[in-house]
Amino acid sequence: VREGDKLGQDIIKAILTPLGSNPFHRWYGGTISARTIGQMLAPEQIAAEAERAIQDTLSILMALQKSQAREQYVSPGETIAAIGPIDVIQNNSDPRQWQITVSVYTHAQTVVQETFGLVI
Repeated sequence: VREGDKLGQDIIKAILTPLGSNPFHRWYGGTISARTIGQMLAPEQIAAEAERAIQDTLSILMALQKSQAREQYVSPGETIAAIGPIDVIQNNSDPRQWQITVSVYTHAQTVVQETFGLVI
């Protein structure tokens, strides 16, 4: 997997890996599960917490990519230049289910968009 497809995989993996769950890289992962799952929050609060968690995770991923680029070649299509819109939408039929769409802009001047579901 290369370019935008690889970046899409990197994004989903970073967001859905619980922060600190990798004993060798405790700084890797996200807090979306901890901030949303099992919390007694209003839908607007869940959406805001999920968006913040994703932004935090993508910021860490961007820093990791910059660090990696100092040591080896990293394709512009596989690196995040800027975080785009993050949409967190509750399912009308089942309020426990949320659809999350994450968009990022790459250094190759392309947009990578990933959509995934989360049950809260």
